[in-house]
Amino acid sequence: MQPVKPTLLQIHQLDSCESTNRSLLSAAEAGAPAGTVMVAREQTAGRGRRGRAWIGEPGKTLAFSLLWTFPVTPDAL
Repeated sequence: MQPVKPTLLQIHQLDSCESTNRSLLSAAEAGAPAGTVMVAREQTAGRGRRGRAWIGEPGKTLAFSLLWTFPVTPDAL
């Protein structure tokens, strides 16, 4: 089985959101294709590594999440 390769990135710009990751997961569950990107000017409740908060103030951070798919089996990577 071949991985799905996006032809174009589908970029969705949000003025503000709790988390670009949460927004992207919701979009993926609704059928968003590989190559979908969520970008937010402000992120109010993001999550970093080790449970740390990832807050993005307008104009001070870059907050985005990218939906990408990989081959089904690790050896195909």
